[in-house]
Formats: sequence, C-alpha cells, structure tokens
Amino acid sequence: HFDELQTSGTLKTTSGSINGSRLTLTEELEIGTKSGSIRLQMAPEQSYDFDLKSGSGSTHHSGEIHNRFSSRKQLAGTIGTAPTFSLTATSKSGSITVS
Repeated sequence: HFDELQTSGTLKTTSGSINGSRLTLTEELEIGTKSGSIRLQMAPEQSYDFDLKSGSGSTHHSGEIHNRFSSRKQLAGTIGTAPTFSLTATSKSGSITVS
C-alpha cells in the first residue's frame, strides 16, 4: 500500500494486490499485476487520461469520465479537461478500481 505518492514509471507485481491513496501523477504511470486487484484513489483536481484493462475482473472509475470507451474487459477515458499525463492499469486476474 502506498499513500500520498507523487509518481511516474512502472509498478508491477506477479501475485498480490496494489493499493494506493492520494496518488498524484507527475508523468506517465503504468501499474500491473498478473494475479491480484488494483485499487487507486487519485489526488483531487487532476486531469489525466486512463486505460484500465482486466482479463477476468471488473474495471471501474468513479470520476466524471470524458471520451469514455468501455467494453467487457476495458474502461478508458479522460478525467478533467486538460490531461497532462496518463494512467495505465492492467490485471490478468483481478478487478481494477480507481476513484
């Protein structure tokens, strides 16, 4: 679990969940797990693009989504009006939730 992280880069795990709160993007961020869920709470007032993909779990973002694309295994779109960075999250076996 991480809290109040300002980050960019890649966070990955083979077996286990990734949980974070008050996350601030400073550049592109890629998060992935093969077996486990991803739960992120973004810091308020950010504008970013996102792409969430799960092989056998659900994908959910609780923000006001612009340019929304959703399918059974993917949810993508934009939060805010002037996205600077992007968030990519993938899980082969687990749900992805962003708020």
